[in-house]
Amino acid sequence: MFNLRQMCALSRCCEIQVLAPYDWFFIKGRFAPPEPLPETETIAGLTVHHSRNFYLPKIGRTLNPWLYAQSAIGPICRIRKQFSFDVIFVNWAYPDACGIAKVARRLGVPFVASISGSDVNWYLKMYFRRRQILKMLAQARAITVRSQALRNLLLLHGAAADKITVLYNGVNQPPVTRAPRKSGTSVLLYVGRLSPEKGVADLLRAVSLLKTPVQLNIVGDGAQHNELRQLSSALNLDGVVNWIGLKKPEEIPFFMAQADLLCLPSHMEGVPNVALEAFACRLPVVGTRVGGIPEVVSEATGLLAEPNNPAAFAAALTQALQTTWDAAAIRRHAAQFDWTENARCLHNILLEATQ
Repeated sequence: MFNLRQMCALSRCCEIQVLAPYDWFFIKGRFAPPEPLPETETIAGLTVHHSRNFYLPKIGRTLNPWLYAQSAIGPICRIRKQFSFDVIFVNWAYPDACGIAKVARRLGVPFVASISGSDVNWYLKMYFRRRQILKMLAQARAITVRSQALRNLLLLHGAAADKITVLYNGVNQPPVTRAPRKSGTSVLLYVGRLSPEKGVADLLRAVSLLKTPVQLNIVGDGAQHNELRQLSSALNLDGVVNWIGLKKPEEIPFFMAQADLLCLPSHMEGVPNVALEAFACRLPVVGTRVGGIPEVVSEATGLLAEPNNPAAFAAALTQALQTTWDAAAIRRHAAQFDWTENARCLHNILLEATQ
């Protein structure tokens, strides 16, 4: 969704078209492709092209940038015949940007790469992927990152400082009416994937340590769903945790309006958009000191705890629930994360890349 919102804002600065490939593998089963998407469609006013991206699951992952390039070159050349573009902007380092680097070199077109978080936080730890990512970053005309922490990580691995720009995501400002509270019960909210790096197990353990009555609403799903439900039962939280499941983006403010705190117990992050969305809903955040979270959570908008430490997270939750937060100040903090400004800065970066 944040890519869509950024592209919609950018389309007010220049003419763009989008190629959104979908992964495809020829053997039916766990890795079977989704139903084929239309070759071209209009989404939120944008012309969006779809193509099959052939990939090798499990055993062939180091080949996936090459396969991405081979899958994308044909559709990009077809787009170029009717849309003479000047620059390619690509999100996600591996395999997407690594594959597009090969296409851009072949076509003689500059490209700008956008780094999100896990695409380098995780993949730079893997030898073969790290080599391909660093080669791609050296070829890119410019690099945008979603936090200063990501910029520092790329600099640590030798990326050129003058290429990298920190470009925080924007956030919509939904109208929010705070919901009435149950007497004596505070409402905690988690929104996101249920996967190990998100630290939801730490959140459940922290909630089990609280001395005050709370309700924890968990919005999202993922590979760790069953494991986390078993942990919740083992911690005697069956009457405390509501497993809400996946919800549409436009439904999330409704859950934020019912909550007292947003919980971000992550082990690694870029700058999670859900934190910015919480601020727009006047909701304080309790997060961990990882990635870009400390860059956006201030003393006026939330509290931070060390990651992988349920007791510390429980202490931060307790303190946050006892704090009287200034809802107007939290909303003002959200106003600085603006899609129009994001798109203006990105447009300037793309223009410079064509010089």
